Amino acid sequence: MFLGHSLLGNITIATYLQNVLPPGPKDPPGVFDRSLRRYYDYIIVGGGSAGSLLASRLTEDKASVLVLEAGGSDLENEATVIPGAWATLLRSKQDWNYHSVPQKHSSFAMEDKKIYLASGKMLGGSGSMNGLLMVRGSRHDFNEWARQGCKGWSYKEVLPYFKMIEKTEIPALKGSPYRGTKGNIVVTPQKSTTLEYFYRKAASEIGYRSVDCNGYSEIGTINSDFNGKVFTAK
Repeated sequence: MFLGHSLLGNITIATYLQNVLPPGPKDPPGVFDRSLRRYYDYIIVGGGSAGSLLASRLTEDKASVLVLEAGGSDLENEATVIPGAWATLLRSKQDWNYHSVPQKHSSFAMEDKKIYLASGKMLGGSGSMNGLLMVRGSRHDFNEWARQGCKGWSYKEVLPYFKMIEKTEIPALKGSPYRGTKGNIVVTPQKSTTLEYFYRKAASEIGYRSVDCNGYSEIGTINSDFNGKVFTAK
């Protein structure tokens, strides 16, 4: 993945857009003030990327579902729906602000040699603070989980569910066995910059080919999939 613009520039633009764009979507009044039932068919701990989707799927069969989330609504901060504003969510109240244990062989420039690990503390979890990019985990990680005893978690077994949620509108990938075309999440390509063209060309000259970031392999140059909303002055 290549970021053709500086992070500082993106944050500056995003902050400006937060002030000039029309108000974003808000939660319906009283939606979090509803009385709790005595019993639920399912209780899901954590309303992150997985928990939210699981709750939605379970309610398709009219089951009663309670989602317990430590953070608040993702709509409390409009930066969650502005791709370039994702960095303003780091170390905010929407971030768990985790740090790793001190490292022995890396992170020498970090305070106490600890790695900062951003993690969303809101509905949608880290999926609400990732810049609206669509990048799956490595198939090797899923296969390793399955090898260690996590039944049903091999990449072959989870791939149908990845495909189920997306609707790919990237012409070159519509026939890919790794891509879905009937899901609710519309996936589009990012616009390329002139600088990116030369970056890719240089990478190809040393043996790195252009690959699908959510395909068979992530080794190479990629354009991250994108899902966003477009606003105009109309």
